[in-house]
Amino acid sequence: MLVNKLICGALIFILISCATSKEIVSSVPSEKTKIPDLKPPEGVLTIADITVGKSTLIEASQKFHGGEVHKSGDAGASVRRLCYIGKDGTALTLESGEMGGQAGLITSAKLSLSKELPYKRNCSKNAAISQKTAFKQGLGLSKPSHWVRETLGTPTKETSDSVFYFFQNTEKDGEKSKEVLSTIEVKTLNGKVIEASVFQVAERY
Repeated sequence: MLVNKLICGALIFILISCATSKEIVSSVPSEKTKIPDLKPPEGVLTIADITVGKSTLIEASQKFHGGEVHKSGDAGASVRRLCYIGKDGTALTLESGEMGGQAGLITSAKLSLSKELPYKRNCSKNAAISQKTAFKQGLGLSKPSHWVRETLGTPTKETSDSVFYFFQNTEKDGEKSKEVLSTIEVKTLNGKVIEASVFQVAERY
């Protein structure tokens, strides 16, 4: 089944992106997880006119007037990354994993606190990024935790500090079709959002 291939691709990507094994296990839907057969909410994959699964790292660099792409991992497990930090310590990370191809299609976007980033030294300063920066649908840092459920609904999966929403849908891509797996991950602390990430990978057939 194509969705199983997509999950494997997402796992490879997250193995490089995440810092701990706990995060790796939590961020990927297992084959037993029931994933809704529908698209993610409108606008939740878009931030500052950059859309995960559609925009490229080059387009993001142009949008934010610069920024150096850094690479981690090897061969099929490599990830290319752009990172920006605002004056208040808010960080926006954009990454392109293996399924992003040579074009550098963005496969994930994350809003977080820069002090939590292991790759902070590779990030560019950008005054356009702040705590007010949010995904088009409204998801951003310091949103109350109840806002997440009220807006996105019941999570597909949850842990002690995070909620996850998984979506899958089929889209036409020219004469071919593609199966798309999207993930929203939100971490909270003391009733507020401290990290918000979205992922998307696709398999054409």
